[in-house]
Amino acid sequence: LAASERGAIIKLDQLLTGAIYASPLPTDVTLYRGIRSVRETFGLAFDPPIGHESVFRGHFATSVSEAVARHEFTADGGALLEVNVRARYPALWVSALGDEKFRYQGEVLIRSGLKCRVVAARFTDYL
Repeated sequence: LAASERGAIIKLDQLLTGAIYASPLPTDVTLYRGIRSVRETFGLAFDPPIGHESVFRGHFATSVSEAVARHEFTADGGALLEVNVRARYPALWVSALGDEKFRYQGEVLIRSGLKCRVVAARFTDYL
């Protein structure tokens, strides 16, 4: 990338981060994230051990819809994450801000540095 492009990306990231921190969640919520590849995301085989922790760098996109996360953002070798987020955690409801044709995705953007811990695993054949 050219220096001007890198500068624009950095500025955009700063603005987005500011918006995320300016709008903490008002209540506890359950969000969903489809993972296309467990190996690439977690650096693990398909069966992540209970207690495994990962820190996600970069903003973490989730959906309020389990069905959207499952059907649009998973694949063979993927997984569906259920993310329980406490009130006052920095997050931004971006669904209403973006392109109208994607609003049904119900996207919530969580701040960079989210720490996730595997607390349970269910294996099904419907991903």
